[in-house]
Amino acid sequence: MAMLAVAVQVPPVLVEEMPEANVGTISVSKAQTANAGNLLLTTPSLASGFGEFSYKTLKPVEAPLRLVTIAAPRRKPTVNSVGDLVLTEPRAMLALATPLRLRIFDQLRRDGPVSEAALSATLDEDETSVRAAFEEFAACGLASKEGSDWRASGRGFIFEIPEDPKGREAGRRLANAALLYHADLPRQWLKDDEPRLPLEWLRAAGVFQSRVALTPQELRELQAGLERLLEPYATREADSTPDGARPVRILGYFLPEAHP
Repeated sequence: MAMLAVAVQVPPVLVEEMPEANVGTISVSKAQTANAGNLLLTTPSLASGFGEFSYKTLKPVEAPLRLVTIAAPRRKPTVNSVGDLVLTEPRAMLALATPLRLRIFDQLRRDGPVSEAALSATLDEDETSVRAAFEEFAACGLASKEGSDWRASGRGFIFEIPEDPKGREAGRRLANAALLYHADLPRQWLKDDEPRLPLEWLRAAGVFQSRVALTPQELRELQAGLERLLEPYATREADSTPDGARPVRILGYFLPEAHP
């Protein structure tokens, strides 16, 4: 969690006069303040940018400065033009970084709003595991609860492996989990869907495979181009979808080869 250090003036005589106040994500009550001696005579307001706060003193005082560290608010994922969550925080990446969590999120994305019991029954998974996943998703901005039902906060998600060690580890774990999770989808499709498809859909389905020499930048541009190509289909409203259309899973694997 990102932390913000703030120097404040703390005169003991004013401890009992302070009402309850919210500082960042921490609730500071009179009793807690009196016991801890950490009275913040400031009113926080969120300024531009993540983790930036502006403070103003409630009353001029003459007292020694103390350094108080408070938690800055956690950055929630943004949503891109096609409705995908853009993950940047390690915790959000780790919340999805197992095949089971990816399966739960994928089903939530398709079925939501849905209850914990209904989704656990659909996946034949323990309801406790589903509830724990939902709660962690909510803490990271990946899902929200509406009454007794849950819904995903985006159509899907994208992320880039960060440069810092903690972020890099989280990103790699999610990337590996996603690869393992999606690797089994063709097998499931062959078992559950392919035998029931009419001929016109069997002819349209298939696999595309190519091996080309690219730089990292060219590969990124290729991925961005594919996203732009899919955007009109991913964002169109239900009433604009042609008759006869049905959901189609499109998988993309980009696997650079390591040098010998």
